[in-house]
Amino acid sequence: MPGLGQILSGNPIRGASGGLKEITSFSTLNNLLVLKNLCAHLQPQTSLEIGMAFGGSTLLLAELYRRRQVPAARQHVAIDPFQNQPDHWDGVALKLLQETGLREYVEHREDRSCQALPQMMKEGKKFDLIYIDGSHLFEDVFVDYYFCQRLLRPNGLLLFDDCTDPHVAKVIRFIRRNGATTLQEKDLLPFRPGTHALRYRLARRLGKLQLRGFSKIGEDERRWNAPLVPF
Repeated sequence: MPGLGQILSGNPIRGASGGLKEITSFSTLNNLLVLKNLCAHLQPQTSLEIGMAFGGSTLLLAELYRRRQVPAARQHVAIDPFQNQPDHWDGVALKLLQETGLREYVEHREDRSCQALPQMMKEGKKFDLIYIDGSHLFEDVFVDYYFCQRLLRPNGLLLFDDCTDPHVAKVIRFIRRNGATTLQEKDLLPFRPGTHALRYRLARRLGKLQLRGFSKIGEDERRWNAPLVPF
């Protein structure tokens, strides 16, 4: 795919400031393949990601809209407050989007997710697919989950990367034990070509999966004083 090959090659890429940036942070090839297969299944009309970095998943999702011949209308939103900072990502993702003709598929919000997500709720935004891969601090991941499950359309899919990280894993446990009427864990095995089923299910049971997904099955209507299940 245009631009994505440059990132996956691992070779330095020239940023917006003119300097070369080492590619140090992007979604794994395995995650990108799962995203690609999920999009083929879900056919999302809108999508959101938290954590743009060098733009691997951004380029993929934008290109998938183009391949479906969906008119470009900024239907993919990427939140990243550090995208244009030379000491972080130096605008590499936005530069690659521009060079590959994908820029008009993407709306970049240069805010922290704790600021951008409630603003999108006020705007009435809704998404079919949300990919959380930003800060891995528990409090940040929890805030992302809190708002994203409200921004998700019914039957939409919420994905978490780096689920073996203890901060992310704790949020996953909260969802399972306190949010099961809203989100139901989705088996991603059918979307992972070449994966050995028994090994995958064992890794899931042992908490070794990096990528996990949840389908929205209802709205969050817990009472204000609902009991907290330990997690």
